[in-house]
Amino acid sequence: MHFQYEESLLDAHLYKDLIVGGKQVETKGFSADLDARKSHYRDHKRLIGEIEEMVSCADNDDERLPAKFVSEVLRNFERHANVYDDGYADALHAALH
Repeated sequence: MHFQYEESLLDAHLYKDLIVGGKQVETKGFSADLDARKSHYRDHKRLIGEIEEMVSCADNDDERLPAKFVSEVLRNFERHANVYDDGYADALHAALH
């Protein structure tokens, strides 16, 4: 839910010129915004996929996940925030205010 909300905010305020009818427009040539959007959203899918894979492999008799995995998830989210989210924070803040 978090990523869906984040993506809807970005599409509505920062990437609005790249979205038509809820779909990403393809452009001719290079677009830094389009490339940033694609890689950012792809990283969301990667993070979710890693969690889903671990949960699906977890022991059904034990509801706990390994501490190493939880730590890795936290580090991955931190890395994601540093690489992607910090890059648009100021621009999104300005667009919302």
